Amino acid sequence: MLLKWLLGLFLVLILAVAGGFYYLTHYFDINQFKDEIAQAVFDKTGRKLTIAGDIRWTLFPSIAIEINQITLGNAPGFKEDFLNANKIALQVDTRALLSKKLKVSSIEIKEPTVHLQINARGINNWSDMSQASHSPSAPSTEPASPALAPLALFEQFTLNQLQIKEANLSFSDELAHKTYQVQHFNLHLTDVEPDKNFPIQCKADITAKNPDLSTSVDLSGQLHFDTNTGNIRFSDATLKNSLLTAGNPERQSSIKLALEYMPAGDNLTIHLFQGILLGLGEFDVTGKIEHLSQNPSAVLALAGKQVVLPQGIKIDTLKTSLLYRNQVADMPDLNLALYQGSYQGKIKVDHSKPALNINALGKLQQVSVANLLKDVAGDIPVAGTLSFEHQLNTIGVTPADLVANLYGPMSLRVDNGMLSGIDISYIFALAKSKLDNANTTRADTGKTAIGYLTAKMMAEGGMIKNTELQFQGDNYETTGKGTIRLKDFYVDYDLMAAMTKTQAEENNWLNTPIPIKVTGIPPNLKSTPNFSVLFDQLLKQQMQKQSKKLLNRLTEKYGENLGEGVNEAIERGLGEDVKNLPFGDIFKKE
Repeated sequence: MLLKWLLGLFLVLILAVAGGFYYLTHYFDINQFKDEIAQAVFDKTGRKLTIAGDIRWTLFPSIAIEINQITLGNAPGFKEDFLNANKIALQVDTRALLSKKLKVSSIEIKEPTVHLQINARGINNWSDMSQASHSPSAPSTEPASPALAPLALFEQFTLNQLQIKEANLSFSDELAHKTYQVQHFNLHLTDVEPDKNFPIQCKADITAKNPDLSTSVDLSGQLHFDTNTGNIRFSDATLKNSLLTAGNPERQSSIKLALEYMPAGDNLTIHLFQGILLGLGEFDVTGKIEHLSQNPSAVLALAGKQVVLPQGIKIDTLKTSLLYRNQVADMPDLNLALYQGSYQGKIKVDHSKPALNINALGKLQQVSVANLLKDVAGDIPVAGTLSFEHQLNTIGVTPADLVANLYGPMSLRVDNGMLSGIDISYIFALAKSKLDNANTTRADTGKTAIGYLTAKMMAEGGMIKNTELQFQGDNYETTGKGTIRLKDFYVDYDLMAAMTKTQAEENNWLNTPIPIKVTGIPPNLKSTPNFSVLFDQLLKQQMQKQSKKLLNRLTEKYGENLGEGVNEAIERGLGEDVKNLPFGDIFKKE
């Protein structure tokens, strides 16, 4: 009889609890407490919370809550709402709680939009939420708990699934005139448990202004949270993205990653960063970044192969250290293999101010000029091996500024090469034909073979000034000076080309140089020889030669006591002065 009574009592209790749950979830309307919820949020954040949609909830078999159409207001002085979300839903296993286990079945955030802003005075719209509570009650004196401290109340924590669907994030900085948009952000985590690996997938589209770009990101891998240290490890990860910038083709990346973030020191260790980066080549990066969030510094080892720079320059291999501190990037040991040659140098870039400050010192050795110029400027018929030294610095905000402000000395040497836009041998042949009053049979090839070329230059004021240019071929020697305008590479040179001594004697030219004006933008150079200078010089030399013969004849006839006026006239080669002398008949005979 007692047993039946106890069983009946137990059944009544079960029905009462079940009925209570049913009543609470079906007849108790939590929506009537929206104002209280909004006040609690305001007390904590100082922001107005609006719940325009319904709040739905259950207690068994899972504690579940779903809030629809949520809006969180912005800080004073800022436009738009700080946050909008179409839906936020949370579901926790009720039975697991009875065993001191926190099993979150799912967290879903659907179509959230967040607006982050910095105004023209440098004030942002998010830091105020981390300040003191807006509640009139006295502030708590209890120390803040670590982020994972609530999990210590449970023997086990798991999260079966976290989904953020179609999120949007905007960031605008009126002070720096920059804007960023993150659209179609989707995040999916499954089987989340501390001290164990769990998978992550993330996709997003990003656009920006200043700089103007758009990119898509697809990231997947394994995450690991260490409850003892708070470290976060990201391993077996792949990153795929495409980048599109103004005036450039779309560039693709496919990278393998292994990273570890240590919040205790705000440090990031890069164990693996390997793959194709933005279509520029294959890179391998390892190292450590300290103070990641504020004033970061880094010590990295960077290697690359089959690298193609935006200017078209191809690098076979690349190796350097990369040091970064106080917004200064330093590559003190840059080594490149390119175009059958090499480059050794160091580069420092300071971006602590709006204008970049770049210093570069280096040496390029035995590089194939033809292959280099073909990639950079198209099919320009120039050949040879190039060695080049530079010590340059520049400062500027835009690429045009950096080019205009380039400053420093340079020197180069080209061996066994060829120049395009000028044919020195043709100019000599043309000059000879004019002297002989005949037509030349040699065609203008627009090219000049050189045994060597040397130049010392100075970059300054948007120009390269060359005061010491020398080059030599089989039958000529040339010197000159000139300028190259950096913004379009317009060339303006004055050359003096002369036959070698052997060639001059064979052609009876007495090694007389020919002035040549070279102007234009490579490869479309225009070379204009000034033959009048050559002819005047040749005439003067011939007159001096004849005058010396006349002096010898006069000396034989009249002895050594010739007047100084006659001697001066003869030395100057002034024929008319000689003809007016009493012995002018001798000149006529000659």
